[in-house]
Amino acid sequence: MKVPLSVRACSTRRMQSLPRLPPALFQRSFSFLSRDIAAALVADQHPPGELGRLAREYEQRSATVLQCQLPIEHIPCPARKVDVSSPDSGSVLIVHALDCGQAGIKKTIGSGFAIRPRPGSSDEDTMVLTCAHTLEDRSIVQIASSHSKSNGDKDMYSRSGSWVISEVGGQLATEPLRSVLSAVRHADILLLSVGRSPLRTLPVSPFPAAVGSTVYAHFVSAQKPESDRQWFPWVGGTWRTWMPCTVTGYKDRRGRVAQTGTYDELTQMMFYPAPPPGSSGGPIVNESGTVVGVTLGSMRDYGQSRQQGWGVPAQDIYEVS
Repeated sequence: MKVPLSVRACSTRRMQSLPRLPPALFQRSFSFLSRDIAAALVADQHPPGELGRLAREYEQRSATVLQCQLPIEHIPCPARKVDVSSPDSGSVLIVHALDCGQAGIKKTIGSGFAIRPRPGSSDEDTMVLTCAHTLEDRSIVQIASSHSKSNGDKDMYSRSGSWVISEVGGQLATEPLRSVLSAVRHADILLLSVGRSPLRTLPVSPFPAAVGSTVYAHFVSAQKPESDRQWFPWVGGTWRTWMPCTVTGYKDRRGRVAQTGTYDELTQMMFYPAPPPGSSGGPIVNESGTVVGVTLGSMRDYGQSRQQGWGVPAQDIYEVS
C-alpha cells in the first residue's frame, strides 16, 4: 500500500501551540568541522546568499504537496531493515553555515536521513528528511537572507550554504543541498533535495510505536560518552549509536495526553532517555527496523525531575487519502 507523500497545511495559531526548541548550535567540541566547512564554502563556489535562498524556499514551499508516493514499510524486507547493531546507521549530518568574515564561520548542526519516495527510480533527486528548526536559527539565517537581498558590502557575509555530511563506503562525503522541497512546519519536519546520491534510504511506517515499547533513537555526540552502550566513530570525528529508548507517551497540539489506537491526534512523541545536542532530525526506529519517528530534542514537563526526548511520529510525513 502506498499513500501520497505530502505535507499538511497548518495555520499560525497551530504552529504557535507547540513548544519550539532552539537550534542545536555547534559548540566548541564541534569546532574541528570548521576547517572542512570552510573548505566547502570555497570549493563549492556558492553564490552570495545561498543559505538565504534556502530560507526563502522554506517559507515559500511549506505545506507543498509533493507529487510522489512514499511506501508504507511497516515490516521491511531484510535488505531494507535498519540494523541497530551495525556501524552503518543510514543517518547523516546536516550543516548550515555562514562565513562572517573576521567573526569566523557560524554554523548550526542537525541530523537527518534519506527516504525513497519511489523505489527503483533512478532519475529523481535524493530526498533527505531533517528537523526544520536548524534552518530557523536567526543568528545566521536572517543575516544570510538580508545580505542576499542587499547590494551592500560583497566581502562580508559573502558565502553561505548547507551540506549533507555522510559516510558512503567508509569514505566521508560532503554534498551541497540543492533546494528545500517542502516542510511540515507544525511538526518541525523539513524535506531537502541533494540531487542524485548514493545515500542509503530508510524504510518508514506511519503506525506509531506503542507506549511502553522499546524504540531505537539515533544519538550523536561530539565526544565518546562513558556508557555500556557501544558507540561508533562517525562523520567529522563525532560518535553515534542507536540508543534503546522507552516510549513514554504522546501529546496532541494543545499538550494534552493522547492515546494510540484512538482518534486522538498524535503530535508529540515522548521517549526516554533524552538525546544529546546534534541528534535533532535523526530517525527513531522500532523493533522491526523501520522509522516510526523523528527526534526533535529534549524537554522536561512541569513537575518532572528528568528530561526526556521529544520527537514527532512518522505519520506526519504522510497524508492518508
